[in-house]
Amino acid sequence: PESGSSYSYVYAALGEGAAWFIGWGLLLEYWVGAAAVAVGWSAYFVSFLRATCGLQLDQRFCTAPLAWSRKTGKFEHTEGFINAPAVAASMV
Repeated sequence: PESGSSYSYVYAALGEGAAWFIGWGLLLEYWVGAAAVAVGWSAYFVSFLRATCGLQLDQRFCTAPLAWSRKTGKFEHTEGFINAPAVAASMV
C-alpha cells in the first residue's frame, strides 16, 4: 500500500481481522498519548493561574485520584477527585 499506515499494510498483508485489531491498537495508543498531553497541559495551566493571577484551584479538582508511589511500588489514593483541567483540555 502506498498510504504508509500500519492499518492499510496489515489489511493488505494479513486481512481484515488482523487490520481491525491493529486499528483498535492504534486508537488506544492515540488515546493514551492524548491523555498524557492533557495532564501535562493541566499542570501548566494550574501553575500559570497560580503565578499570574494568584488563583489557587482546589486540589481535589486538579489532581488524579490515584498516583504511583515509588516508595511502596504501587498506586495510592490521593485527595484528588478528578483532573478537571485535563478533562477540559481533552474535550477541546
